[in-house]
Amino acid sequence: MTASFGETGDDVVTVDPFAQPQNATYQSENESHDQVKKEKRVSFLTLGDGDFTYSLDLARYLASTKDDLKYVLTATGVDTREELISKYKDTPFVLKQLANAASASPSDSGSEKDNKLTVDIRHGINAIAMPKILVERNDKVKHHHDNGSDNNNTSNSPIPPKSPESQSPSSNTTIGPLAMKSADHVMFHHPHLATEDAVLHRKFLCHLFHTVNRIWLTPSAKSSGSTGDDEEKMGHGNPCFFHLTLVKGQAERWKCVETAQNQGFDLVWRGPFVPPPPSISLDAENTGEGPLTTYQLRRHQTGKSFASRRPEWQSESLVFARQGMKKMSQKGAPILPWDVSKPSDMPNAVELNLACSSDKSNNKKLQKGSLLACPHCEKVFREERSLKSHLKAKHTALLPPEERNHGKCKKKKRKLAVVSSESSSTAMGTADAWQCPHQCRGMDGEVRTFCSQEALQSHIVAKHAGIHQSISPDWKQPAEAQSEGKQDPLRNQHEGTDNPSVATEPEVSIKVSKEIEIHGHCKVCGWRFETKAQALKHIDDFTPPSTALSFPCRFCDKVFRENRAQLQHENFCVHRNPKHKDVVTKTATLGY
Repeated sequence: MTASFGETGDDVVTVDPFAQPQNATYQSENESHDQVKKEKRVSFLTLGDGDFTYSLDLARYLASTKDDLKYVLTATGVDTREELISKYKDTPFVLKQLANAASASPSDSGSEKDNKLTVDIRHGINAIAMPKILVERNDKVKHHHDNGSDNNNTSNSPIPPKSPESQSPSSNTTIGPLAMKSADHVMFHHPHLATEDAVLHRKFLCHLFHTVNRIWLTPSAKSSGSTGDDEEKMGHGNPCFFHLTLVKGQAERWKCVETAQNQGFDLVWRGPFVPPPPSISLDAENTGEGPLTTYQLRRHQTGKSFASRRPEWQSESLVFARQGMKKMSQKGAPILPWDVSKPSDMPNAVELNLACSSDKSNNKKLQKGSLLACPHCEKVFREERSLKSHLKAKHTALLPPEERNHGKCKKKKRKLAVVSSESSSTAMGTADAWQCPHQCRGMDGEVRTFCSQEALQSHIVAKHAGIHQSISPDWKQPAEAQSEGKQDPLRNQHEGTDNPSVATEPEVSIKVSKEIEIHGHCKVCGWRFETKAQALKHIDDFTPPSTALSFPCRFCDKVFRENRAQLQHENFCVHRNPKHKDVVTKTATLGY
């Protein structure tokens, strides 16, 4: 059965979320009904969209729908625009395409002002940190309902005017710190705190559901205490849902459903995670290219800190509605049109990604937007060279002999010593399991092994052939290096000093929420505190790390947020003098 976006069938009175009247008020009851603009509108809000690729696919899908609804999409990310560009090189392209998605959705009237889709891009938005303007506005709305006041001015606070720098090329796209509105569909895919801590993530979900209920999700008539007439005036005619995507197993470990119930939500649907289907853009129609899809799951570092405990990694979507609103959705029916009704309908990763290609009989990259699947495992790749590198590194024994060294780059980008055939023969292991001679260990505590000599050589060049050879991801850092009052050896090495520096917590720049009782407990998640510092630390657990502590490269002008990233970059910085005194010799580097 095809699901809708929650259309109720009745006209919903809405207020343009990006209008800028100085004295915004709702229409009074004695005004002419013809003067009130009526339209069916559904709003979406994406939280924590790392590289905005999911928002781009969602925008393209909404713009291509043929229904009579109008859509408002607010795409948010926790990083600032500068941080986002430094992380992902394709950020300018993705943001430009996202902004253009609104202008590519003309309405029947042909007016750009009445486009089918409105896009709003926000940076530096923490999913559980309530912006000041939202808190003030939410309190005013709540106060208006609680007191039963008929003051129209309090229910919709004036929206600040748009600044010139916050304008985008499209009049239906706004980029900047404007007053945000709540949404009918709130989406958060693969949330994490960059650490493997089930208890901490359980607290995180408590505050996430609490914030979604208070701020991000459109208030309902029952939750806000308003009457049916108030609901129509406030534009609350659409059912509202919170879409949460987790890796299978996380919902149980983090007690997601139980936490949601404690915060006033009921689970209305659960099924495999499916991103918005590829859509044919206007440019693709003109050029004859295939469907375009951009979404990809970016995992922290190598993804080891969030390794799935199941042999086959898969994500699932959990859809929640406020308690008492479950009847608004058919039990067991998908909420989004592209969701599948049961797991058996879910195509595997290979079928889903190769569906973008017109020729499914081979792994050739024929069209823009298609993905290449490894024939030996579940991994997929965007580029043919990535697939070849994966096959040579992980499945060398399964390749024909003539292809094992095919396409080997003669000129290495990283100008470092490569293990010679004579010295590499001393590596322990057989052709099926080549052990690292430096005895480096993985998450399981065992010495790392590789399926081929070439894979071992690549590992040694990447990890043991630079000026910094003791670089570990954050999940492998010793606890004493992360606790307050302990020395931070990586920071000492970065500063090149013998004076030990202390790893201290970043300065807390936010006030204690009114839900937090000092020397008491958090009313949201129940966490207990003994000191004020613990209460502040509790809030800071869900705040992105401060960027004030930066790590510049010693050889160029690049700056990094993490010491690990800075050290890894210095190993292969093209501006580093090969005769630098810190460069280790070939013998010392390779350990032979």
